[in-house]
Amino acid sequence: MTAMAGRSPTASASLGVATGSAKTTASTGQEHQPLTEWMEQEAEPYLPKPVAVSPSQLVPHDVADTFKEILRDDASETERQSLLKRGGKQYGTLVHALLEHLPELPKSLWQAAAHRVLEISALNLEAAERQAIISEAINVLEAKEFSELFMPNSSAETSFKAIMPFAGKKGEKIHMQGQIDRLVVNEHDVLVIDYKSDRHIPQNADNVSRGYIAQLAAYRLSVRPLFGDKSIKCALLWTKQPSLMWLPDTLLDEYEAQLPDLVKMSV
Repeated sequence: MTAMAGRSPTASASLGVATGSAKTTASTGQEHQPLTEWMEQEAEPYLPKPVAVSPSQLVPHDVADTFKEILRDDASETERQSLLKRGGKQYGTLVHALLEHLPELPKSLWQAAAHRVLEISALNLEAAERQAIISEAINVLEAKEFSELFMPNSSAETSFKAIMPFAGKKGEKIHMQGQIDRLVVNEHDVLVIDYKSDRHIPQNADNVSRGYIAQLAAYRLSVRPLFGDKSIKCALLWTKQPSLMWLPDTLLDEYEAQLPDLVKMSV
């Protein structure tokens, strides 16, 4: 056990050690010792336990609405109900899993490996559903404009934990923790990429979900101390119709300034 600063780890056993002259009580005639100096000091203020916060939970997001966006416009009611029963995050989770594992393999093995990943996911997917997910991931990997994101200097599902420079509503430390879908570390900059499987892709950054922008602003703030003077660029990679949307620093700065309030509302 580590002793607290200014206190003896055996304080209860050393109360008999006098620091001043002895005094006698009138009732018993026994000597007792004055309080030691450390016992006269004010107690340290109580500090609440740190709170862990996920960047993806900073702004409430309707999972069901996101999942409905994945459905084809001409999907039957049976298809809609089947997809909705499996939960809002599972489709995107499977695409993420393929984008994590397939780049490590030769291209010739992508199809077979992708089917294997979906088989062990324990989801009762129909063949057409599996192929749709596989095609979505492979289309991203085959796009030449994204090749930089999957080079050897990149990493998938990078976990992080960072202490925020602001406190929670009770004064507690905030530990921001999560996983970055793709992190690319170059000589002069760092690329933070977040995959999104929404069916409807906004035309520009101004129309992107507030939750997505807050998430990337939290990522940027969390990893900034790790990379010194390197600039940190953040982008959303839309997987349904593969495209990369870079978020302007001014927009991220605006949301970074809102993070203290967003955290207080989410915990």
